[in-house]
Amino acid sequence: MTLFSSDFSDVILWQYDKSTNLKSLIANKQTFYDENVDDFFSNWYNDVFNVDTANHFGLIIWALILGCTEYVELTSKIGQKAFGYGQYHKNFHESNFALSSYIYSLPTESLRKVVKAQMYNFNSNGSLYDINKVLNAIYPGNKPYATYDKDTNVLTYHFPIPLGEEDMNIVMFSNMFPAPLGVKRMIQNGPVEEE
Repeated sequence: MTLFSSDFSDVILWQYDKSTNLKSLIANKQTFYDENVDDFFSNWYNDVFNVDTANHFGLIIWALILGCTEYVELTSKIGQKAFGYGQYHKNFHESNFALSSYIYSLPTESLRKVVKAQMYNFNSNGSLYDINKVLNAIYPGNKPYATYDKDTNVLTYHFPIPLGEEDMNIVMFSNMFPAPLGVKRMIQNGPVEEE
């Protein structure tokens, strides 16, 4: 089904029907539109507008609209060799050439999670019910949940199945999950240990 179509032969007036140059120009323009423009508008919905199927460009557009970022600033891990030479990537004199922090560009699927979370946040009232709804929409197989401790004023996000490093980075540094103002956040990655 073509959502966008144009037929340029309709613009030729009957007086110019015998003009071969004009008809040739319009036929070339029609070919260009058929090959490029029609497909562009047909694919716009899947590539940009629909967050579930959008490509990286479409997700960047959504991130700009929603005010979230496609980049996350990460701090270097102490003791991690960020730069090295040789078979075992040893640094000169075992030193670390890493900066104290670096900018990490989110891959497409991680950016999709951040954009979806931001969309949910705009419709959330900050209640535990809404926070749990967002958590389960973004990580459905993990069965995450949030708890709030009134005594310590801490909101804890629990992920029973441990998140990978990439997911932990976006959860910790992108502020993708809602929390009421003034409440501290914590992340429990992995099952809660019984005391």
